[in-house]
Amino acid sequence: MSLVTQLNFDILSAIYTMLDARSLLPLAITSRFVRDTIIPQFLYVRVRLKTESSARSFYHCLLSGGTAVGCVVRYFELSFLIEGWSCEEFPSLEVAGMLAEMLEQMSQLRSVKLALHGDLLSYTPRIYKALVSQTSLRDLILNYPFGHTFPPPPLPPFRDLRDLKSLRSFHAIFSPHTAVVVSSQSDFGAILLNSRNTLEELTLPRLRWGFEIPTPGLQPSHASVGGDPVSWPRVRRLSVGPLDNLDLSCTFPSARYFSARNSISSLLGESSNQPFFARLESMEGLIGDLKSALAAGAALRRIAINNLTEVDDFRDLLTPRLHSLRLNMQASFHAPSDYFDSLAEMAPSLKFLRIALWPAHYVYPRPLISAKILLQLHPNSPLNSSDSNTISMIT
Repeated sequence: MSLVTQLNFDILSAIYTMLDARSLLPLAITSRFVRDTIIPQFLYVRVRLKTESSARSFYHCLLSGGTAVGCVVRYFELSFLIEGWSCEEFPSLEVAGMLAEMLEQMSQLRSVKLALHGDLLSYTPRIYKALVSQTSLRDLILNYPFGHTFPPPPLPPFRDLRDLKSLRSFHAIFSPHTAVVVSSQSDFGAILLNSRNTLEELTLPRLRWGFEIPTPGLQPSHASVGGDPVSWPRVRRLSVGPLDNLDLSCTFPSARYFSARNSISSLLGESSNQPFFARLESMEGLIGDLKSALAAGAALRRIAINNLTEVDDFRDLLTPRLHSLRLNMQASFHAPSDYFDSLAEMAPSLKFLRIALWPAHYVYPRPLISAKILLQLHPNSPLNSSDSNTISMIT
């Protein structure tokens, strides 16, 4: 430990930033010098609360430490979700009140990720106002889990978020059956317009694009405010649910990474959108839409295929420039043994392969057989590192 005390603060800072809280805490108790350099400046830079007990513990730290703790937090996450949607415990009304107060106490937040469900929804007005008060906030993820309930629970109003400004990334995730209106008068429209010149990443669910039809001289599909075309010129990563009547080329001229969670055949069929798809370097979607994007001229280096079935032949998507491939399929997927034989030959630059098998209750132990088939890659494949290819069983 005497060696650590001889290092200057800049070197120690670089080391501390590479360690998570679980590693920093035991290090902090080794000596008073190390403790004073770690707590609170580095220990609380990134706060992730995954359970009610962890939320309660940090809440008490925040109250006892005051601004000394609150002002050092830069990243804050509260999510009791597992694998994105399931939940071991639902946030209680007590945690909801704690969350609102914690956000009010932390004044220098740059990134926030919240899963808002259960009793948290009743506190959203106060939570939203606390988020708007964060003048340094640049990245915001709001997840509204709906599970398997249909119809999904109603969303809280977003009017208290209208004054969010200068976001770099904004991700709103909720049921694809719930449509949000994006217009110059809507809450979501106001949020996006406030960050027109700063937004680089955007995720929105099912959209109803409601900007006014512009004056003659502009193409009818171009959205506008006051007659001027609306665009987000810096957005490079775009993820959307079902949407219609939107000129992607004009609205998001710099997008290179695109994710579509549902069919976008109507958008692909419009000539005004062809330049948008031709510019893409990365795309996630259904196999038919991916093939249409390639036909439009997209030079895709990364592909993610959703809902792959036995009748789909993804090999039409393999090109020499392909660098990353992700396949999402049911565990009952049962391809012939030669299904992957041409992978290395048709995609010689492939470095990353991820195969996600979504289990069905009636197929055990067939997923294990399928996984074995999927691993039968060409012996000369560039996927020669255990970190490069992944078989995932998602339950």
